[in-house]
Amino acid sequence: MEILARGVGRRKEAVAQVLMVKGTGKFIINNIPAQQYLHNSTTALLSVKAPLNALNFLKGDSDNLDTLSLASTFRNPPLHSAGTGAAIERGDVVAVDGSVQDNGGLNQTSLAVLKEASSCPQGLSPKEPETGVAALQGLTTEETQEQAQQTSGPYGNMDTIVKVKGGGLAGQTEAIRYGLAKACCLLATETRSTEEIRKQLKDKGYLTQDSRVKERRKYGLKKARKATQYNKR
Repeated sequence: MEILARGVGRRKEAVAQVLMVKGTGKFIINNIPAQQYLHNSTTALLSVKAPLNALNFLKGDSDNLDTLSLASTFRNPPLHSAGTGAAIERGDVVAVDGSVQDNGGLNQTSLAVLKEASSCPQGLSPKEPETGVAALQGLTTEETQEQAQQTSGPYGNMDTIVKVKGGGLAGQTEAIRYGLAKACCLLATETRSTEEIRKQLKDKGYLTQDSRVKERRKYGLKKARKATQYNKR
């Protein structure tokens, strides 16, 4: 087993040791697949793989999470002809009769036609309107979990082996993510150096350790700061 990189992450009482070796993209936690160990929690699975997904997106591979491109589509929706439903470029103008005219701008566009055209997402005709929120909510849980399990791009040929102990699932998840981010900093690709990878992960906050821990209990109190009810007389 050829070890490519390793890192140690800590959070609360959890300590995670992360090894990255050559493989087929598997993610193993304590000799158990990550999805099974994290109790099929999609949020936790996406959290532990966040450093890998961030590097894959920077590489230009956005196949790991289709909702990224889907969300950007609704932030800047394409225009469609109100008459034919055909997609038009931003420099084209839709006339009132529904025809497409290339006038080099949108200053002469009918506002009513523009409003109707921009309300249709890509691939839908004006007769089948659907909002961006409804389309994003249309993704099933199975599709989201399948997207969370995928690890492609330049890091798809590596296995991630994690040994973690202490704490609960929340603390272990953040400890694994921090350890994985530190391990990724030791990897260099053909297009990015180690310094560039570290800067990108640092900007996203994956290399910042959360040092908060549970405050200790004090004598005379019930918990760290909780006291018994005060009776004046």
